[in-house]
Amino acid sequence: MFADAITPHIGRAKTDAPTGLRPILERTTAIAAETSTSGAMPDFSEPTAAAPISETEAWVHADCGFQDVDVRAVGTRFEGVPCTLRTGTTSSALTDEGGPGPLVVGILVRPKGPVAHRGPAARDGAEEMFAAVDAAPAAAVAAPGVTGGAIVELTPGRWFHVRPSGTEEGGVSADQEGMLAASAVT
Repeated sequence: MFADAITPHIGRAKTDAPTGLRPILERTTAIAAETSTSGAMPDFSEPTAAAPISETEAWVHADCGFQDVDVRAVGTRFEGVPCTLRTGTTSSALTDEGGPGPLVVGILVRPKGPVAHRGPAARDGAEEMFAAVDAAPAAAVAAPGVTGGAIVELTPGRWFHVRPSGTEEGGVSADQEGMLAASAVT
């Protein structure tokens, strides 16, 4: 169960947590306890469940000294994606400033082979796109007006910020909408 798996990790983190992070971890502990009692996963669309996650991501972005990338979803475009990044641990913050749909999901992917056009071809569908790329094991998720984040380990090569789906089922894909931006990682 989720609560049983996460509670020991939160406890260890609270032991040595800096002052600014402790209150966030206390709220996360309360969510885990409620989950354990109810047996149901938290509803992460609810602000009380999502806030500790967003606050933790914001704290990491501001205080851990990683390379920071601040991306904005504006309409159907990613803005603020740097042309070049350094290899290593990177904190990617995604702010939804009026992106498409109820949530904007941004992932970092690296093509497995040569890229003939702008980037991974999401227009062929998520399954085909993910077969052609290596995805970082984290995604930034943001609701309108909210910033979400992800911590990723970047290796040399060409990486893309991409929204892995279009705005409508069966509609235009995210890369065709412009929800794709490249960075060279050296």
